[in-house]
Order: sequence, then structure tokens, then C-alpha cells
Amino acid sequence: MKKLIAAVIAATCILTTSACSEEQQENVSKFFESEGRAYGKTYPAEIGEKQENSFFSTVVNTVTFADTVGDYYLDSGLEFACVNITVKNTFSEEIPMGIGDFYIAWGEGEDERTGAEYAADLADDLYGYEFTLAKNEEHTGTLYFAIPIDVRDDLVFVYEEFYDDEFVGNTYKINLA
Repeated sequence: MKKLIAAVIAATCILTTSACSEEQQENVSKFFESEGRAYGKTYPAEIGEKQENSFFSTVVNTVTFADTVGDYYLDSGLEFACVNITVKNTFSEEIPMGIGDFYIAWGEGEDERTGAEYAADLADDLYGYEFTLAKNEEHTGTLYFAIPIDVRDDLVFVYEEFYDDEFVGNTYKINLA
């Protein structure tokens, strides 16, 4: 029914371009592009709360801060945010995972961000650079982010759904403050 309504709106917009705003036209376009997938929403959570997206569930277990990790030191004014997470594949098949799936953001509008640091010998509990998560499999590890010391109370752990066809779904944010 939703697709029928969207098709009628789209046809009307095409026939009477002035009747639909650019925003309405973009919404109709996004609806068709989504192919029934959820998109455009942001889901907040806190440390210890489980978030479930289209592919896996995530729990941030702990967050600690450190000047050094193993033999790795950061420049003055920076520290490691050590984010221990557990992910579980809830998708119908195996999925690729890795440190590039998540980032930390801060600042007004969370416009500042950084990805996780990686070195094979960084720490014993390292999350993993890239790996495959089998259906229903769980994986726990720590992601290490280099952040400015003064943003510690303003951090958000973020996952954005990206599909193989480059469609962007929902955004999931866990407050780390």
C-alpha cells in the first residue's frame, strides 16, 4: 500500500513539478531506493544497552581512557578511548566485520570524528581489523581511538548501516560520557 501511495505521489510530482517541493521529490526518490529497508533514523543508547540493527547487535561493555596502550604512545594532548564491545550476528548469513564499521564522534553536531587505531600487537583484547562473523556468532574485543583529552565527556560511539548497493540505512549512537 505504501508503495502504491508513493507511486501516485511520484507520478503527480512528475506531471505537476511545481506541486511537489524538492524535499518531497527527494523523499519519494529515497523511498523507492530503500526497497523496504529502514533509513533516516538515529537510535541512541547508553553503555551496557544492546542496540540491534539490520545485521548485528552491539553492546558497549566498558569505556576506559589511557595515555598508552602496550608500547604505543600518543602525541601530547591525546589519549586512547578504549571501547570494549560485543557484537552478535543477527543476519541470515555470515557478515564481514572490522574496525572500520565504527567510529567515535564529538563536538557540536558531532562533526569531529575518528576511526579506530590498529596495530597487530597493540593489545591482547584487540577487536580485529577484519574478520567474518558467522550467523549467530558473537565477538568481543576492544577498539582503540586516539582522541583529544578535552573531549572525553562528549564522546559518542557510532555505527551507520551501509548496504552493498551503497544505500545508507539508520544510524546507531551510544553515549560514552
